[in-house]
Amino acid sequence: MNSNIMMTLTVVLTISLVGCAGMTNQEQGRMVGATLGAVAGHHLSKGHTDRGLAIGLGALFGMAMGSAIGKDLDERDKQLMNNNFQNTLEYSKSGEQSGWSNPDSGHSGTTVAKPATQSTTVGYEYCREFTTTVNVAGEDQQGYGTACRKPDGSWEIQ
Repeated sequence: MNSNIMMTLTVVLTISLVGCAGMTNQEQGRMVGATLGAVAGHHLSKGHTDRGLAIGLGALFGMAMGSAIGKDLDERDKQLMNNNFQNTLEYSKSGEQSGWSNPDSGHSGTTVAKPATQSTTVGYEYCREFTTTVNVAGEDQQGYGTACRKPDGSWEIQ
């Protein structure tokens, strides 16, 4: 998983933490980034003898990336990005690109979803792979992942 993918996934998960009371954008990004980094380190190190080191390094890398993104995105950016992400997964045709833009911050992004598949995970009905691009400070960051639809109708990144 390259840094662009990690950065974009960190952004998407950071927006889901908008409601964390008392946390700054940077702190939210740091927390989500560390978690994603540890998960990535865990998955990428299967079969290696230094798995603990890979998980730790992944957490540190993710923390740094999440902190940087969280600092740059304002609350409106996160709201627009989350609304676009949820609507794309719920309503867009496979391969159709949808976007968001915040004229106040200059940040923007797009999401493209693949066809929905039946979930094998308990508590989810359908899952969709997605590709998302976020433009922060004039730089495009691209990533991909899989999100599954929860019973309440919202989509959660796996």
